Amino acid sequence: MPGGLNEQPLECPSLETIYPDVKQDQDEPFSFWVKSSDGRNEYKVQLHLYNFNGWCGCQNYEFACWPELSRGAKPEAKLKCKHIKRARDYYLDKILREAQTQLQRQK
Repeated sequence: MPGGLNEQPLECPSLETIYPDVKQDQDEPFSFWVKSSDGRNEYKVQLHLYNFNGWCGCQNYEFACWPELSRGAKPEAKLKCKHIKRARDYYLDKILREAQTQLQRQK
């Protein structure tokens, strides 16, 4: 099985290479700007809202997700638009990379 914590990691592509459509807001740590799949629009995503389900400025979120969340629905996959999912994937990858770096420094 590959990849114990002590194993030297392969060089990973940068987050910017993997997620060219996602940019973290420099002033708000849980906020991101995510481009639409056609590249014509960009939506603000805030991961910390609605019990970390997230909020997005896109129409799909506004009509399909927000009504349930605004009535107190618990976070779940069907209440996350694709922009929230992309921002969450980016953020998780960022945190995992930072954790790996910290663990390697402790050796």
